[in-house]
Amino acid sequence: MGIKDYEVLIDSILSHWELSGSEVKKIDIGYINDNWRVKNGNDKYILRKVDKANEKALSFELRYITNLRNGGFKYKVPMPLETKDGKYYFKCNGSLFWLYRFIEGDHKYKFVEKDIAKVAKLVGSYHNILINNRNFYRCKGKPTDSFTVFEAKNALVKMVSSIKKRRKISNRERSFIRTANALLPIADELADNWNSSLDFYYLHNDIKETNLLWEKGRITGLIDFDFVRYSNILIKDIAVSLQHFCDNKKKGYLFDMKKVILFLRTYSKVRTLAIAEKKMIPTMLITYCIADFEFLFRLMKNSPDRGITMQRVNTLAKMALYIYKNNGSITKEIMSL
Repeated sequence: MGIKDYEVLIDSILSHWELSGSEVKKIDIGYINDNWRVKNGNDKYILRKVDKANEKALSFELRYITNLRNGGFKYKVPMPLETKDGKYYFKCNGSLFWLYRFIEGDHKYKFVEKDIAKVAKLVGSYHNILINNRNFYRCKGKPTDSFTVFEAKNALVKMVSSIKKRRKISNRERSFIRTANALLPIADELADNWNSSLDFYYLHNDIKETNLLWEKGRITGLIDFDFVRYSNILIKDIAVSLQHFCDNKKKGYLFDMKKVILFLRTYSKVRTLAIAEKKMIPTMLITYCIADFEFLFRLMKNSPDRGITMQRVNTLAKMALYIYKNNGSITKEIMSL
């Protein structure tokens, strides 16, 4: 489909919200879904294309966001708008589209200590709402998240196996295999020591730079609730945030324990961490880095236009190895909080 044809298609989709003829601009940020900024007069919107979910998943996401807002979450969240037919999404060519009002704010990529503290407060207040409304947010069965240590291990094995079946293996693939072989024994060890006594909740799962909006030094909104249909322990959200906000770029993106402790101490002022949760933080950090290592490598191979580099992929493996090698000292610092 040519660019002009695609523009006509998007305009046709927007007509279902009576927004035909609007100014539309593609948003480049994001690994999974496609998004467009839509401007109609003085009104601004975001059109989101969802390829990895069905009507049931989007319906759950809508209830999830509604309950979060009604539960006292003080940050803005993207609320979908009804089409002229009274639905919250429009289906076209096998994809689902929905529209929400643009939330004012900018992305921030450099974080000083006071910024990290603000993120920690957001995560803590968010988790309090999940717990207070546990009848809806708690998953009563097994975790549905693919970023568990068991799934992370299986994904590594599957990717290595698929590469080895190829007649020609690239240098990047050889590098992946070598690193995966170093990570697999660690994944085995973590699986043997996994603590499944903690409750599983349907989480945001992706609280990072590109999903927070800032204005005048404060967080105004949390966006991108694509993954709330996946459940895990609350520490998963913390692990994601620690990876993205508490690294040390001067040391090759390895963790800055001063930032980690600041985040956890601030979080604990909003919501107290149980001893079992503190013990799980290093394990969850390693697990998330291993899972993200495989995920980004797969995305780099399948969607080269995303701009993911092998350096970024390898950074995740380095982070996992760093935490594993320093597990004792890291755990001791966390437990002292």
